[in-house]
Amino acid sequence: MKASIFRKILDKVRRERLFKKGDKVILACSGGPDSVALLDILGRIKHLFNLKVFVAYFNHGLRPKESERERDFVRKLSREYGFNFTSGKGDVQGFARKNKVSVQEAGRHLRYNFLFKLGKKLNIHKIVLGHHRDDNVETILLGFLKGAGLKGLSGIEAVRERDNFLLLRPMCEISKDEINFYLSERGLKPCLDSSNLKKTYLRNRLRLEILPILRKNINARVDNAILRLGEIYSKENAYLDEVVSKNIKKVIKEKRGRIYIDKDNFLKSHTAIQRRFLREVFDRIGIIGEGSNFQQIEILRNFILTCNAGQKLNLARGYIVKGGCPQDGFAYAHIAIEKQKSGLTPKVSVPFLLKMNIPGETLIRELNLKIGARFFKKTPSLNVIKRSFPEKVYLDAEKIKLPIYLRARKPGDSFRPLGMNGSIKVKKYFINVRIPQEERQDIPLAVMGGEIIWVVGHAISEKVKVTHSTKNVLAFVKFRRPICLTYRNY
Repeated sequence: MKASIFRKILDKVRRERLFKKGDKVILACSGGPDSVALLDILGRIKHLFNLKVFVAYFNHGLRPKESERERDFVRKLSREYGFNFTSGKGDVQGFARKNKVSVQEAGRHLRYNFLFKLGKKLNIHKIVLGHHRDDNVETILLGFLKGAGLKGLSGIEAVRERDNFLLLRPMCEISKDEINFYLSERGLKPCLDSSNLKKTYLRNRLRLEILPILRKNINARVDNAILRLGEIYSKENAYLDEVVSKNIKKVIKEKRGRIYIDKDNFLKSHTAIQRRFLREVFDRIGIIGEGSNFQQIEILRNFILTCNAGQKLNLARGYIVKGGCPQDGFAYAHIAIEKQKSGLTPKVSVPFLLKMNIPGETLIRELNLKIGARFFKKTPSLNVIKRSFPEKVYLDAEKIKLPIYLRARKPGDSFRPLGMNGSIKVKKYFINVRIPQEERQDIPLAVMGGEIIWVVGHAISEKVKVTHSTKNVLAFVKFRRPICLTYRNY
């Protein structure tokens, strides 16, 4: 390497004035190569700025044994450099299930929550992160593959303000190869995260498979091309952010726990700006998964465009949208968003009717779900069927008459659950199995000839059950689609 990354980073810190004399900073350190290199560099320059460094390690609870070793390694390393150390832990898997987001997004959310809470506790507003050039390439490409907007295609910002904190990434122009060379030069031996080699994660597949193919067969300088794209989108995104910032008070107001949207001013805005207003709404009410992807923003936007007074739409996390709500300070009928009051039964949020692809997959955009269907020539054993999870069910194919439709729940819906002698209202079934009210509108129904044969993710109808005489089986499986999320990737 021609130039040491130490000199590059020091020049960047001075040029962009990332640190001031006497600054207190939090350094997020996983014990991996990138953050260990950054820890070493901060240790070498701390005297130049009289820095006080607090090293923070977060355990995601995904690799118990490795995480304990990493925490102990980072604690020991921090003490060697004279840095303060603290650690935290989160239930990433549980958070992902509860909020219906990917494990990666859940980890990112909990990790930043930990850093922000620590910052508030210590009264520190600068957080230093070890993201580098290769991370940026992967992030932009990942955003492209997920159909992200300008924000998702802008990549990782070297300096970014978020929740009254400054996120600093002094290595964002440094490549992974340069970091590894620096570690070797300095005799540093970081921990290696085994999950980085698992190709079950899309980011890992991009790094290990897709990008090497692009570099070899398409464009040897594809990384530069992707970063250039990110730079272009970053500037255009910044401009649109300015437009939103100048106009947001005309469109969105908060009062007594409600968010109001001025429909008149909303309708005057360009579609691109409307979507940004709504993303801001989702950010404010804390919807990070189900409601913050493009499809859900469009559902809310179309509701605002067409709703009349009294119409309602249910969002995730128990929020409800009401059309035609007057509010002081506005000049027209408005949209109100508030937390659903307990004791009220929400109406089905988004009506839909979809013919299932059998065999094949059917996408329910309104709920961010996919339903897969396939036939088995040979009947699975009854023991296997009894062990089936609600997300994967088996039906007697001979009792099935196509087409089958997926639709939202309607008032008065009833069906005969497996094992019951008579029918029961779907509403009563939800009460019996203790499904929270705010989740009921997100449960689709599979219907054949007007009869409900599957409450998706919960129960099939007695009428289509597999028996000893079953010859062919139809299997349904429910799974949630990967989504583009509100939080800006990092």
